[in-house]
Amino acid sequence: MTAVKSAIRNPQSAIALIRNLLTPHSSLLTSFLLLLLLQGCASSPQTWYKPGGTQREYDLNARECEVLAEQQALLKSETGKRYDPLTYAELYQRCIKAKGWGTEPPPTAQQPETEASPAPALGTRTDNRLSAFGLDFTLPGNARLLSSNKQTIGPTRLETFMFQTGGDFMNIIFQESEEATFNPIDYPVSLPYQLYTSDWGTNLRWSAFWGEIKGEWVKGIGAFFTVSKKQRTIVVITAPMAAPAEAPPENLQLARNQYQEMESFVEQWRPWLVDQAPRESWVKQGLKKAFDVLRSF
Repeated sequence: MTAVKSAIRNPQSAIALIRNLLTPHSSLLTSFLLLLLLQGCASSPQTWYKPGGTQREYDLNARECEVLAEQQALLKSETGKRYDPLTYAELYQRCIKAKGWGTEPPPTAQQPETEASPAPALGTRTDNRLSAFGLDFTLPGNARLLSSNKQTIGPTRLETFMFQTGGDFMNIIFQESEEATFNPIDYPVSLPYQLYTSDWGTNLRWSAFWGEIKGEWVKGIGAFFTVSKKQRTIVVITAPMAAPAEAPPENLQLARNQYQEMESFVEQWRPWLVDQAPRESWVKQGLKKAFDVLRSF
């Protein structure tokens, strides 16, 4: 196979500059936006090689490794809120190399290496349904699978599915860990993205956000589906957003056309997220109501 190189900035050189932008559960965004941020912060280019690899494949692999490295680095941190950027960089390098990418150009003729055993599947996909951990996601009728990946790093297993539905990109990540504790928390939005609106339920917390990086505008909505202390599903839907057609009104950050676009985007995806959330049994609902009554006395 032909060796194709992807001229991507080295993530390690950007860590020190973007560390303050990262939160324990930073939002998952489309890979091209992350790369724009890294390119703006990095100081020197790093070229990655993989026989037969493409830019698109690298972008997807890099995004998955960024998520894995961040979560594993947090597990190794003392507080679980901030992590050592060197630990993050080491975990990132280990992950991206495990996917077959390296900094040395491969020889012209290369024998295929024995592939490692694939990580066990967490989810199952049939037609327009995606299921895992007792959750059953009904995908939009026009959803087209772009990629899927299973990976195990340390105690954490992930399975990632990326779909395109119209002009929107949908990432669904099933996450299971023997060490992490997934408590219900708000879906966070960190700079350079801005929170638009958010809401929460018993097992679902979501946030809509928008941002602009080097003239590229994006809108999105991200959600945490907490299944148990050891299992969680993350859904992030992103799409390009129009530039402001005019100056925003005083004390506002979005122009009128962008505000209308965000409203339409939220109204499109909020009902879908709510429909996918796990339902509580009538027994559990009854116990909660009884407990609330007892607390009122």
